[in-house]
Amino acid sequence: MTKPSATPVSATKTTSKRSRWLLGGLALLIVVWLGIVTAIEFLAPNWVENTLAKEISQRLGIAIRIERVDTDAFEGKLHIFGVAVDDKEGQPIIGFRELHLDYSWLSLLSPVWVLESATLVQPTIHLRLPAEGPLTLMQLVPSSDGPAVETPRWQLKSLAISEGELSYRDERVKPAREFALSNWGLNLDDIGTESANGLAELHGDLPAGASIDWIGDVGLQPLRSKGRLQINKLSLPDTLGWLPEKLPLAVNNGRISLDLNYDAKLQPDVSVAINNSSATLEDLSLALLKASQKDELASIKTLSAKGVVFAYPSGEWASDKLTLVGANVSVERDANGEFSVIKALAGPPRKAVTKAEPSAPIDWAGSLKQAEISDVMVTYRDLSTRPNTALTLGPLSLSATPKADSAQDSVAITLNTAINTSAKLSLRGELGMPSARANQAPATPYFSGRLSLDDLALKPFEGFISEVLAIRLPSGELSTDGQLQWQTPSAPSWAWSGDTSVKNLRVLEARGQPLLSLNTLQVTGLKAQGTPLQVGINRLLIDSPKLRVSRQSDGSLNVANLTKTSSSNSSANSESNARSDVFINTLAVRGGTVAFADNSLAPSVATALSQLSGSISKIDLTGRQNAQIKLRGYLPNAAPIAIEGAVNIVQPTKAFDMTLRAERLALAPYSAYASRYAGYALADGLLWADLKYSIDKGSLSAKNTLRINDFTWGEASGSKEATGLPVRLGTALLKDVKGEIHLDVPLSGNLSDPEFRVWPIVWQTLGNLITRAAAAPFKLLGGLAGGGDDLNQVSFTANSAALSESAKAQVTTLAASLKDKPELQMSLAGHSDATKDMMPGLSPEAASKHAYDLAKARAVAVQQALIAAGVPAQQLVLEQPKATTDASLAVSLTISLP
Repeated sequence: MTKPSATPVSATKTTSKRSRWLLGGLALLIVVWLGIVTAIEFLAPNWVENTLAKEISQRLGIAIRIERVDTDAFEGKLHIFGVAVDDKEGQPIIGFRELHLDYSWLSLLSPVWVLESATLVQPTIHLRLPAEGPLTLMQLVPSSDGPAVETPRWQLKSLAISEGELSYRDERVKPAREFALSNWGLNLDDIGTESANGLAELHGDLPAGASIDWIGDVGLQPLRSKGRLQINKLSLPDTLGWLPEKLPLAVNNGRISLDLNYDAKLQPDVSVAINNSSATLEDLSLALLKASQKDELASIKTLSAKGVVFAYPSGEWASDKLTLVGANVSVERDANGEFSVIKALAGPPRKAVTKAEPSAPIDWAGSLKQAEISDVMVTYRDLSTRPNTALTLGPLSLSATPKADSAQDSVAITLNTAINTSAKLSLRGELGMPSARANQAPATPYFSGRLSLDDLALKPFEGFISEVLAIRLPSGELSTDGQLQWQTPSAPSWAWSGDTSVKNLRVLEARGQPLLSLNTLQVTGLKAQGTPLQVGINRLLIDSPKLRVSRQSDGSLNVANLTKTSSSNSSANSESNARSDVFINTLAVRGGTVAFADNSLAPSVATALSQLSGSISKIDLTGRQNAQIKLRGYLPNAAPIAIEGAVNIVQPTKAFDMTLRAERLALAPYSAYASRYAGYALADGLLWADLKYSIDKGSLSAKNTLRINDFTWGEASGSKEATGLPVRLGTALLKDVKGEIHLDVPLSGNLSDPEFRVWPIVWQTLGNLITRAAAAPFKLLGGLAGGGDDLNQVSFTANSAALSESAKAQVTTLAASLKDKPELQMSLAGHSDATKDMMPGLSPEAASKHAYDLAKARAVAVQQALIAAGVPAQQLVLEQPKATTDASLAVSLTISLP
């Protein structure tokens, strides 16, 4: 075996020398380190407590108090206890009970200051913003005077804060605003200039039982943060008090809770992204601020949004679901027609301020995928209407759920509620959102669904209706059910198809007099659309309507004074209505009554058309076709009346063909008209009327056939408006042998002639008949009795008082007319001729007596013949005989009334 060679002596000496140098260097380092540690251990506490604190206090002008400082230099730890810092006014700014630092000795050899851990116990931070000057905390920041100092590089591996107290007081406003975060703790890992992200966790108590929890990371280069922030039951009144401007609404109560998953960047530009977050509002109470009171505007039990997405500055937002449970909302319109909430939000005029250059506006766009609303009550008061209007809506429930669509976001809507607690309203359908799907054209919002409303009482809406119509609405219920379509800006913008009804309707005039009532109004097959307006109705049934029409003392009709539309708009409205595309296939009336009262007369006249039934079909407000009318009813004393024909509703002068037939119409109820305009009351009479009016291209052709039975005049009225015509004599003469008056009054004319009026011509024609009858009564009597000749005198032969055969026939004809007209009186005046009736040999005195006796005998002969023919003696009056040279050999007859 080979033995190892021996080590040279020189090599051994060299190795030994190196070891001594290394050991010496290490020993020197240890001595230096021990010196530093010893210095820190014994000198640092005193230096920190006295020298450093004193120097900082003098430099910043504040008071710093340190209870004590402990070190464990061998382990690299520093403990500071009882630190308190006061501002220049002696008020506390910041402090803590304990601070424990664990630093790294290796950092002394590195350009990066490293703290392994920092533990801060019971820190107190008092932030105060005085009325003048900066935040008191800024007193801890040294002046920037002097040369710029390079910011050191540092790293904190772990920070733990517990039992923290933070308060903030803003004295710029009165009263001062205060905020506190108590019992808070913070854990922060790996933060500093060398760290990309620092993991952090914060928990604390906010005022009024609220709390905050935050877990996330913080980056300093660039400045950013990402994590989850939870705020639980934060008081809204306290929070909103920090707004720079006072709200026009008072937030009396309310708590908000937030659960935000965020990613925020502050450098180089601000950007915030929130995803899968939620917000909940509880027990909210809002009120309008008034001079001496706070009126509650709204209260919300719970309002929550889930699946919230928000991005700034891109302007994108979305929410998976919005839920509202339990709410009361009050809406009020004051006496001037202004909504109180709008007026309150507008507030007083603001002072003009110089605005900075406006930034580019953010184009916000988003969508709500699902919504549910339940147990919501809405109260509406309108003080601008007379009477005031009060409405309630609720309890309201609404759900909106997404629907799949290839081109557009849409939701299924279901709404159920009550109006004024009794009427039930439901709405079900599909609502299209304005947002478009990816790679699709911009979408148009729309709604398609079914609307149902049951038994809506109309009286609460009386105030709105009275703004347009001078009426009162004591009762009535509206119901409707149909399909509703809405889409804009397309035409038509809306469409409706369904049925509508109104029952138990009562309408009064503004002064409280009855105007209209009906049991039921049913509209079936209603189709309507807007822009342009088109309305179509298959059938409109009016059951048991009662309409009261009255003529006032000034001559106006009550139905003509119902609208409150100004006269300046009346012509425009008429033109608009004429262009309306409205069509009613059938309008049916069943058991109707139209009552008429004329209060312009004394005594007043009252009549009624009862049991009105029938139909009007093909009602076309465009004028394309004529309406067909067929109505039946009864006038007083069961007098039937019928109206039939066709008319163009829009242009009656274009096409009109109507007939009206009435039977046994009692005339006595209309005596006041006769008293006023004829000068005599009406005692009796029945009327049969057959009227036929036709219009062809503006030319009127009318036939008025009248028959009057038992017509009897009453007492004279002495009216100053009475006609001067001999109406009593004329009507008596117009009677035939049966006591009937038959009148045929034809009428024609051109309606385009501005001077043409129908009824004045009718009355003029009747007046002419009366005048002619009174002027030639015997001709009329002869015609009525079949004689045909003028019967106003009976002729005799000379010196004779005997009736000839022709005279006897004439007397018979007269008697036939007179005995059927007991109201007439006939005066008989006998005549003789001094020449033809002369008897030779008589003296003048005897001749005069002979002529007198002969004239009288002739009158008596006619009188006796009439009495013998059946004429009552009281109808015959003998006038004084006349014997003149110009008299004929006759008895002259005169017809008059007693």
